[in-house]
Amino acid sequence: MLLAKDGGPTSAIETWFVRSTFSNSSTVIAKSGDIVSVAFNISGLLPGSSQYAMLKGNVVINNTGTVDKTYYYIIGNYVGRNVSGRLFTASGADPENRITYQRIY
Repeated sequence: MLLAKDGGPTSAIETWFVRSTFSNSSTVIAKSGDIVSVAFNISGLLPGSSQYAMLKGNVVINNTGTVDKTYYYIIGNYVGRNVSGRLFTASGADPENRITYQRIY
C-alpha cells in the first residue's frame, strides 16, 4: 500500500511509522481473531523529506468457518516524530495499492 502525506512531502525533521492489519468489522477497529501469523501488521516508514513510501508485510488469516468471510483493511496505530497534517488514505484506486492472497486448502 502506498503511504503519502496529504499536501506534499514530509518536512526534513518529520517521520511517520504506520501499522495496518485486518479486522472482522468495518466499524470496530480491532485485529481479526482469524490472524494466525505471529506478525499481524503491515507496516511502513515515511521518513523526513519524502513524498512516498510503501507499507509492506505478510499476514496469515485462517478462516476456519464453513462460509466465505469479509475482512476489512484498517490503517492506524501510527508513531510519529514532529508530525503535522495528515496522511493520505490508502485505497485501491492507486496502482501501487494492491492486496494479494493465496488460498491454502
